[in-house]
Amino acid sequence: MNDDLKYLKRQHILNYKNNSLQKILNNNNSLFDEDIMSLLKKPPLESMDLIKSKLINITKKYKVIINTDNYNNIIEAYRNDLISLCNTIKEERLKFYNDIVNSFNFDNNNNEVIKILKKDTNNLDKEIRKTFKKEIIDAFNKNIISNFDMLLNGEVDDESKNEILEKFNKFMNGAYLRQLLENIDIKILVKDTILINSFKEEGDKYLYTLNNSHLFD
Repeated sequence: MNDDLKYLKRQHILNYKNNSLQKILNNNNSLFDEDIMSLLKKPPLESMDLIKSKLINITKKYKVIINTDNYNNIIEAYRNDLISLCNTIKEERLKFYNDIVNSFNFDNNNNEVIKILKKDTNNLDKEIRKTFKKEIIDAFNKNIISNFDMLLNGEVDDESKNEILEKFNKFMNGAYLRQLLENIDIKILVKDTILINSFKEEGDKYLYTLNNSHLFD
């Protein structure tokens, strides 16, 4: 193989790898910065805030009013922790898929393509879900449960406060957590499928050019 042909093939490989890495970056940014972040950021309308609506629904039965200012500060701290968590997992997912691309040895796989397998995404997604679940619970306990007294206006007897806390805690660790994790799962699954398919398309394009372009004759 002459030097010009070697150069063209190496350039073709480099373009293929760079295109693959860009697809991972775009997929990952879209998943975390748009899809998952939309679940964590403050809703545009207060009426859409599920946490606040549930807390008001519980406290009104006890004729207790929530302290809106304290609530806003506490929930903002809670959401900021989740956003920070999201950014950490975002970097881990990016590294995971980048490593698949960067570790592929074209010298030993002349006519092979980089593949993202379903088993790879499944293993990663299990770890992501486990991390999200643990850290969401930790952020809830740290920011909300530990400051729960600050959420309630006026004097509240211990029995009422404990009942409110128990019902709110049950909701947050039950329906709320389950729904949030399910929504995250769905958004990740969609992006996984898009990424797998885009890698197949990029690989097909790479092989077609490699085997059919007159440049490599």
